[in-house]
Amino acid sequence: MSCLGISVKDISSKIKNEYYEFEENLQSCSKNIYNSTGKGYLFNAYNILQLLNLIVKQGVRIDPKKVKSTEIQEFKTAWDKLEKPLLSFFSDYIFGQFKINNSSIVPRNLALLPIMVYFYEIYNKGFGFKNLSGDNLKKINQYFIKSQINDWSLQSYADNFTRIIKEKSSSSSGLFDFPLQEIESYISERKLRNIEIHEQSFVGYVWFTLKILTPERMYQFEPDMQGRFNPEIDHIFPNKLVGKTPEYDKAVNIIWNMQPTKGEINGYKTNIHPKEFFTDKAVNKKGDRIIGSKYISEYDFLFPTDKNGQIDFLNEIWEKPIDFINTRKMKMTEFLKNKYDIEFKKEGLNA
Repeated sequence: MSCLGISVKDISSKIKNEYYEFEENLQSCSKNIYNSTGKGYLFNAYNILQLLNLIVKQGVRIDPKKVKSTEIQEFKTAWDKLEKPLLSFFSDYIFGQFKINNSSIVPRNLALLPIMVYFYEIYNKGFGFKNLSGDNLKKINQYFIKSQINDWSLQSYADNFTRIIKEKSSSSSGLFDFPLQEIESYISERKLRNIEIHEQSFVGYVWFTLKILTPERMYQFEPDMQGRFNPEIDHIFPNKLVGKTPEYDKAVNIIWNMQPTKGEINGYKTNIHPKEFFTDKAVNKKGDRIIGSKYISEYDFLFPTDKNGQIDFLNEIWEKPIDFINTRKMKMTEFLKNKYDIEFKKEGLNA
């Protein structure tokens, strides 16, 4: 979400000449965003100014020469109406829905701007996040996921998606849905990006896709007491399993076999077979028994369960790693469908 620093400083200085607290207010908002996302997501004053430019000028690229002195008031007015919806976008949506607490999790931050514009428009009609219907939230989620995987981060996209949102807002007296269909039509007409998600693209964004698949898990980017980062990515069936086959090698290094987990757990589990680890049958280098069963709840999409609802580690699936990974993939793709209404495009078929 970058632009020329000098341009940002120039336009900020123009506004500060008339509203001397303007930059300080943006910095204060940035700090509030950081604090409301588990002290993690950095959306700085320059990013906010870029969003303001998009709202006022309907363009991402900031050019101080094109900002007329008569438009300075428009920036100030827009800012006065932006702070509340912007904070809501991060606290209620980005953090509230996905526990995203760092901008590095999101590969295409520029593509987030149109959702922020949407929040700006509905909040200034008197509505808030709590007023969003389940179907509308699903549209926003689809935009969010598709825009990241399919790289909808072109400046022209941000500009035109904003135009579409503002036109929809102008023609609606009440709360209006996020215009996903209109945005996708715009993309389809220009044929520069995909509107459907291909599995090969999806699995390439490991940290982001695992976050979407485990929205209740919060990544921690500071090292713990042992100096390990939390989370790390654990391969449920490890890469270096004793007795592995070439087929096994090809199957394990994929998100369907991965779990974002604490560095502490990853340090204990290492290259141990998951059945041995979770049933407390493994020992460390000193010969001490590893109590892996206490970490079962830290893993998602484990199966099958017994009559008591506990994971059944006696089931033969735990002796068939490739079958396990394929079945876990099915459970994870079902989650994508049920929660986000996201399905992969079937290869070889026309869009």
